[in-house]
Amino acid sequence: MPSVGVFFVVAMALTGLAGAVIAPVLAMPPAGAGEGPFLVVALPVAGGAEAVVERAGGASVTPVPALMGVIASGASADRLRAAGAFLVLAPPDPSFFCN
Repeated sequence: MPSVGVFFVVAMALTGLAGAVIAPVLAMPPAGAGEGPFLVVALPVAGGAEAVVERAGGASVTPVPALMGVIASGASADRLRAAGAFLVLAPPDPSFFCN
């Protein structure tokens, strides 16, 4: 039986990893008006993110396919949501990354 110390270290490592993955997504503003690019997240039940983008009339511009998300352009955020997107996010202003 592992000691409580090992369990605590593993739990803290997993918490830190989850925070490192989720924090950049939460920093992105909600999608507004416009034709993209957007980060589109869709559940497999909806046919996947690429199918949602195609139904909305847009195009996937993701260089590498992901399991539930793509970067899309050519469709408005409202059309993407209506086509079944779970989450539609606009990219942050590039000046956000510069000092």
